[in-house]
Amino acid sequence: MMSSMAAVAPNPQAVAWAKAGLLAIKYGRYRDSAALLTRAVKIDPMLGEAWRWLGALHSGQRQAYCLRWAQRSLPRATIPRLPSVVAAPAPSVRSKAKPQRRRNWRRIARWSSAAALAALLGFGGFQAAYANRVYPGVQAFGQSLSGLTSNEAAHAILPTLQAWNNHHFKVQLGDQTAIVPLNALTSFDPQVIADRALQIGREDSWSERLSNQSLGIVSTIKADGLLLNQQSLDNAIQTLAEASDRPAVDAQFQRNPDGTWAVSNDVIGLKLDHAQTKAAFQAAWNNIDWAAAPRDYTVLVVQEGLQPHQKATELNAILPKLNQQTAAPLMLTINGTQHQFDRASLLDLSKLPQAGQGFGQNRPAIAALVQELAKTYDQPAQASRLVRNGNRATEWHFGQIGYTLDQAQLQTQIGQALSTANNQTLSFNLHETAPPAGELEALGIYQVLGVGASDFSSYPDYNRDRNVEVGGKEFDGLLIAPGEVVSFGGTVGDISLEKGYQIGEMIENGMSVPSIGGGICQVSTTLFRAAFWAGLPIEERHNHSWRLAWYEVDAPPGMDATIALGGPDLKFRNDTNGYILIDVDTDLVNKNQTFTLYGSDTGRTVTMEATGNGWNAFQIFRTISERDGTSRSDRWNSYYTQ
Repeated sequence: MMSSMAAVAPNPQAVAWAKAGLLAIKYGRYRDSAALLTRAVKIDPMLGEAWRWLGALHSGQRQAYCLRWAQRSLPRATIPRLPSVVAAPAPSVRSKAKPQRRRNWRRIARWSSAAALAALLGFGGFQAAYANRVYPGVQAFGQSLSGLTSNEAAHAILPTLQAWNNHHFKVQLGDQTAIVPLNALTSFDPQVIADRALQIGREDSWSERLSNQSLGIVSTIKADGLLLNQQSLDNAIQTLAEASDRPAVDAQFQRNPDGTWAVSNDVIGLKLDHAQTKAAFQAAWNNIDWAAAPRDYTVLVVQEGLQPHQKATELNAILPKLNQQTAAPLMLTINGTQHQFDRASLLDLSKLPQAGQGFGQNRPAIAALVQELAKTYDQPAQASRLVRNGNRATEWHFGQIGYTLDQAQLQTQIGQALSTANNQTLSFNLHETAPPAGELEALGIYQVLGVGASDFSSYPDYNRDRNVEVGGKEFDGLLIAPGEVVSFGGTVGDISLEKGYQIGEMIENGMSVPSIGGGICQVSTTLFRAAFWAGLPIEERHNHSWRLAWYEVDAPPGMDATIALGGPDLKFRNDTNGYILIDVDTDLVNKNQTFTLYGSDTGRTVTMEATGNGWNAFQIFRTISERDGTSRSDRWNSYYTQ
């Protein structure tokens, strides 16, 4: 039955492995030979010559098994007999064959020794012929490089590489086409390919080396496959993505110049799938026929559509509600100060409300708004401070009431106000904290006792204005102890140019004459009025000899007080239980002066009544009502000569 089978052609790859196995025997590499011959018979079990040499390399049952296959296949094999290379089997393999089988082995060894020597001489000539040259069967771009040196091979394939260098991939991105040059994805260096061709048959592995040398004799080995640079491919794909990708654009609410709202259109986005695109490039690269005429190749890639999160149809459905909810500003009054805010900035427009409902609160925005308001209004209570030098206060600061904005409460009220569309004002009051007692309170100074003011704008004289200012500074910060009597002349002392006084005018013996400090009576008049309204006992006071219009601008006749060094004086007494502090403010722009007396709470109420003949005789009556219900009255008569 075996003889009737038709002869079949051996597998070329199996023949190549078998030849490599025989060459390995030549070099004494018996284990490599056994592996190569085994690979050959696995590909083509009818390769009898390979089975025969496998039997020579083994012993015992394995040897018998190989020889049976050799006897079965050799009669039908149509391949020419392989060159017989005889070598002694590996010494490490112990033979347990019978004496007859040992004699057979010796016979085979003697029979093939001559052939081995001939093959050795032939193989050595083969290696010498291709030293530093490409082995037989090696091709690149359809062109044989066999027998060429590396430089010769590079020169031979240079024209073909130059032709390929001008071609590219046409990348289809939807309705757009992008170009990726082939030379951007690999190196078109002919020397690289020539060196690769030269290394075929010169690999580090004996089996691979012998296999490629043998395979090249009966077949061809291509060295023209240009390697795709993966990093360059990734860069090219990233460039394509940057040029073609576009994010999805959500529809948005947009504010019109008139304050109403509109809706922008949504846009579908595109995104290049890097993994699929890379696979498409790799597939196109693998299909390139480098042996054919150079041409362009096409790569088809798919872009993923990115849907927007917010569509214009959704926003348009609730647009009327937004316009209604933000039509009026949010009005807020804090302790009498009014603020106005855009409602839209305090609504959460990112979360679309359900049908029939309005937009919710933007709690972070409301909290930030309230925090900014708190920075404006919050201030801690401060105790009074005093810097004292004898009976003078050189610096003083009254205690300050503390104010606190209840942020949680205000946030709640703003949230409630946002739910309505009206423009009613939201009123909010601060929490007040009384200042703690300080240095002024320790002296009994904590409230206003009386204020005296005078207007001298009707007297246009610079020197007089300067004298009023300098005279006021003589009393600014003066501390008056309980029971102490204040003398105007004693406090002012010497009136001289060295102290800053100027030459003004004064009335002397019924005449207006130049005098240093002229106009200082404006200061004494203002101080008299402050003591008058504070209800303090006036120990001494004198009216001017003339009625002067600038003393009657803001007070009735008889509310003036004249002084002269060594002459008329103004005196009053501190009859309270604490110190009195005098604060003087002179405004030379508006030409007025104010004396404010600070001290303890006396509980007094002061009223005034003015009478006179309308020409030169006037009376001023003062009534002082005490806290306990008692009262007392004072009277000042003023007579003017002109």
